[in-house]
Amino acid sequence: MNYVCLDEDAISDPKGIRVRPVEGKEGVAYLEIGPFASAFSFVLGPLIEELEELGYKSGENLIPIPVNNNIIKSYLFIEYL
Repeated sequence: MNYVCLDEDAISDPKGIRVRPVEGKEGVAYLEIGPFASAFSFVLGPLIEELEELGYKSGENLIPIPVNNNIIKSYLFIEYL
């Protein structure tokens, strides 16, 4: 489990491991990709698909920002802003 957890201070990476979210749309749509897995592991996938049907384009006017939820919330403002 060390590869998905931060160090004890809830900010630092464990020694020898770099914990980061997947970038872009892929990082917020589904936890697992595949015909069977996607139906049971969606995060924002269905919402993104609906927005794309309405004309939104990833990277232009649809900009998903994955967040590492392991990090304590007060530190997120420093890291992502």
